[in-house]
Amino acid sequence: MDAVLNATAGLIPSSDSDDTKDTSNSVVTFLASLIINIAVALVIFVIFCILRPRLRRVYAPRTYAVTKDKRPEPVSRGLFSWIPAVLRVPDTDIIQQSGLDTYMFLRSIRTMFIMFAVISIASAASILPVNVKGTMKLTGLNSLSMGNVDPRSNWLWVHIGFFAAIVWWSLWNIVGELRIYTHLRMWWLTHPNTVSKAGASTVLVSNVPKSLANDESRLRDLFSMFPGGIRQVFVNRMCKKLTRNHLAAEIAKCNRFIAKSANNMDSMERQSSALVMFNQQVGAHMAAQTVLDYRPFSMGQVTAGVNPDDIIWSNLEISPWSRRIRGYVTFAITVGLTLLWTIIAAALSSLVQVKSLANFEAFKWLRGNSVVLGIFSGVVPSLVLALLMSVLPYILRLLLYIEGTTTRSQIKLRMLHRLFFFQTWNVYLVTIFSSSIFQIAVKSVSEPGKIVELIQTQVPQSATNILTYVLLLAFIGAAKEIVQGVPLALRYLVPKLFAKTPRMMLKAEQPQGFKWEAAIPTHSLIFLMGFSYSFIAPIVNWFVMVYFGLFYLIYRYQFLYVYNDSTWATGGLSFPKSIKQILVGIYISEVYLLLMMVAKLHAGVNAIMRIVVAAGLIAVTVGAHLYINEVYMPAINHLPVKRAADVERTPALAREFPDVLDRSGDIEKMLPESQRCAYATFSSLVPAFVIKLVLRITGSAKPNTVDNGWDNAEDAMPGFAHDDQLFGQRQTRLSMADWQPLATSSNAYLARQFASPELRARAVSNLWVPLGDVLFEDLRREIEYHGQGTILFITQGTDITKAFKVHADTDFELDRAESSNRAELYKRMHNNET
Repeated sequence: MDAVLNATAGLIPSSDSDDTKDTSNSVVTFLASLIINIAVALVIFVIFCILRPRLRRVYAPRTYAVTKDKRPEPVSRGLFSWIPAVLRVPDTDIIQQSGLDTYMFLRSIRTMFIMFAVISIASAASILPVNVKGTMKLTGLNSLSMGNVDPRSNWLWVHIGFFAAIVWWSLWNIVGELRIYTHLRMWWLTHPNTVSKAGASTVLVSNVPKSLANDESRLRDLFSMFPGGIRQVFVNRMCKKLTRNHLAAEIAKCNRFIAKSANNMDSMERQSSALVMFNQQVGAHMAAQTVLDYRPFSMGQVTAGVNPDDIIWSNLEISPWSRRIRGYVTFAITVGLTLLWTIIAAALSSLVQVKSLANFEAFKWLRGNSVVLGIFSGVVPSLVLALLMSVLPYILRLLLYIEGTTTRSQIKLRMLHRLFFFQTWNVYLVTIFSSSIFQIAVKSVSEPGKIVELIQTQVPQSATNILTYVLLLAFIGAAKEIVQGVPLALRYLVPKLFAKTPRMMLKAEQPQGFKWEAAIPTHSLIFLMGFSYSFIAPIVNWFVMVYFGLFYLIYRYQFLYVYNDSTWATGGLSFPKSIKQILVGIYISEVYLLLMMVAKLHAGVNAIMRIVVAAGLIAVTVGAHLYINEVYMPAINHLPVKRAADVERTPALAREFPDVLDRSGDIEKMLPESQRCAYATFSSLVPAFVIKLVLRITGSAKPNTVDNGWDNAEDAMPGFAHDDQLFGQRQTRLSMADWQPLATSSNAYLARQFASPELRARAVSNLWVPLGDVLFEDLRREIEYHGQGTILFITQGTDITKAFKVHADTDFELDRAESSNRAELYKRMHNNET
């Protein structure tokens, strides 16, 4: 889902305080929004169901454009056959086909769906009847809110008890989810297909002193202190003189220069950064947690599990002082941008207010038309800032790049919090609540004694704004996600208008990536909205439940059949950040409850007791938060030594699906796989003994005899491909460094793969072209002559159709052909020299 709709759909106009009938909080506004959103969503949904079996390039590219071990089972052509198909896929298959990042993202959406399903049922059975029977005589949707309950009534204890119960249950779920994720991440880190890759045992060290950068032996001695010692040290080189600009007239000259420069690296200036490859993975993770130098900022930034293609090489030479100053400046710019956006949003929002427009001659017809007013108030303002907000992720990404962030993965992970902060302020606190805050401020000036009454009556009225926002994203947003409108157009327009060569055609067939940094904060924002209003306006809970339910279903399809993000392989590190954002939502909700209780302080002793309970909930959450930070966060970021020791003692343990109940690490005492999968799926939601009882009743407690596909160290691990398919261009990989296992890689090969992109540039250019007649043969001979052995041709996998158009075979393994060509050329050159 694009940031366009997610970040801006909640732009809601302020209330017209002077109107007797407030249209922004009326049933008409709500029903108009509900009907329009459901109708549009149904139309889009039906369009998708009709187009899905006909447009495989858009709606199922993973069925052909990835390696066979990553392809899902095909779905029949029935309109709704995809729904049961994606729900039947086991979680273990999702991990194997899409990776741990995808699984943990889907798991977070599923957890929030289940949480709000329980909260919706509980609120309907407890606080909703209390609100309806309230004595404040509110009308419309406000009659369903907490504002309809007399502040002196003892029935408010029902709201306190309900909120305390869901806070406790939510914290219990969060702790359980982190426990499960910790085990899954340790399994992912120590699996043979992760450990065998060079990047798993390599750390990126920034701010290396010149004395060490210029003397690799001293750098080697320093890191040899860690277990297993080191295999290689790669001090990064200054290589600005290399052009990778392969112009046709200069291609042979450039290729020869690249080859000569890559073989003479000692003549290049050394940079203040290095890549250190350890013999054991645990050594790399220990180095990333150790204070390496006593001097300020010296080697203070060490990143484990790096990949050459993930590194932002231009940021490695930024000094530590400059990086910190840039960090302060970009943070200040982010805060200023957030505040500026508030002003812009308020200005643009005022232009589309119903009351303001009705003052113009052209819009006088709006007066008294309740249906049109409801539609205008509920839908139009939510779309005003779409174009403006669509550029926000790009601005935040640019700021983090300027700050000096060293890897692209870190930029994406850091964007999660910055975008969440921006949306929480501008969408939740400013746009949605600005009307209530404004009403309180204006009325309290003339009648200061009524400020308490205003808080308890005005604030709950923002529930309609919350509903409007959630409605738009739950129905239109979800439908937009699944129909893939922009990719649908691009998948057919780009090949026809721009893809004129076989290589460009093959690239156009690659499955698209997922916008993690934009989607995760938006889902966390919806959780915040729902949780903060769960005890105030329980009707919100049902629509938040629908939101997460729809997106969970849609995302399961998208990640199985559409998305194939090769640039996001962090082992699920976005999940802890999502948990932190959920905790922020709980904190804000608890502060909200406390303020609501303070506003009812005049109700006597009962009010004071309710304030004490509300404050106690905050204290409980702080305690749970501290527990999470101390127990789980250290084990998430780095490989625990005990896990490394257990795997070294029992290597087969790394290939078995983990036991998330913290039982003995002895493989002989492990539960059957079916039970381990069941506990991993449900133990955060229900007690373990309930799962055990269900497994015993259903007969699923018997040992699983089905091969899980990971019992052999050579088999595919989630996010990686079989070695015999390593040259496939369409596989999920980050760089050449993941192609060849560490054990079979020579030092020279590793030195080349862990060098900067300029030094990894190929000294041989491959041209993939169709040869249709003698004319092309003559052209090939002429180019090969002028290329002087540095230009090679690949003619397989492409041809010219009868309509005289270039055609490319999407199953052709271009990288394998290129590697074969280069190997043959190097062999021929070596024979000539001999």
